[in-house]
Amino acid sequence: MTNKELADLLLPGVDADISRFEKQYPPRDLPAGAMVVRVAPSPTGFIHMGTLVPSALNRKLATDTKGVFFLRIEDTDQKRQIENGIQDIVDGLKNFGIEFDEGPINETEEKGEYGPYIQSHRKDIYQSYAKYLLEQGKAYPCFCTPEQIEETRTIQEKKKQRIGYYGRFAKCRQLSLEEMSAKVKAGESFIIRLKSKGDFDNRIKVQDLIKGTIEFPENDLDTVLLKSTPSCPFLACADSHLHPKPQLILSAPPAVGYNISILKNLPKIPYCWIEYFVICALSCPEIYL
Repeated sequence: MTNKELADLLLPGVDADISRFEKQYPPRDLPAGAMVVRVAPSPTGFIHMGTLVPSALNRKLATDTKGVFFLRIEDTDQKRQIENGIQDIVDGLKNFGIEFDEGPINETEEKGEYGPYIQSHRKDIYQSYAKYLLEQGKAYPCFCTPEQIEETRTIQEKKKQRIGYYGRFAKCRQLSLEEMSAKVKAGESFIIRLKSKGDFDNRIKVQDLIKGTIEFPENDLDTVLLKSTPSCPFLACADSHLHPKPQLILSAPPAVGYNISILKNLPKIPYCWIEYFVICALSCPEIYL
């Protein structure tokens, strides 16, 4: 059993050749120093400050550098999605005088050449990148049930250990390819997890434009990539990878370490992070395989 054979078993019919997407989304023809920036709200309610503040800053950065500001809709949480949620976001930005260059203009139409700009319409992209990581041995299937995950969490809480699926707690990571294959063929349900190479005892140092050098632990959590729907950190990384530019500004993710650990496993791209509420930037200009 090889990683490719396991990937074919897990995601049959999915093409792991991601080069077609690299060709579909070539580098933008923009002036030197131009910034490609985005805001990515979910259509789950009224527009709020968490969207307005990044949008206003993004609009100014794109205008001042002759770059591009685009709107992406993260709609994978179908249970929380509201009727006409996308239209509400578009109208809300317009009400505050914020115009974007690319993205959905209503529930059914878009503008721009780098779409689709709605994540639920990009399923083939996410599955291909997940299969690519599986074939590279950088992801694996996890068969743990919600009850088993909760049991692990209870043990970690009692022992005052870090919560999460990592190290010796990542039970399915220890399975052989043959054992994984047998479970799939037996019909066991699974999700796809990142096979993190991070070491929590190691520190990542980044240059904050205001605070100077800051650091945080490497991510060693085997975060979820695919389940019934792809996970938010994975989607954001795949989408950002396909919008290449010498400087890419992202609104604040819940955990920078997750994004870095995923991006490290994709082909070389620049990566920069801005936390808008404190106007600081974490810059990791060269993240390679």
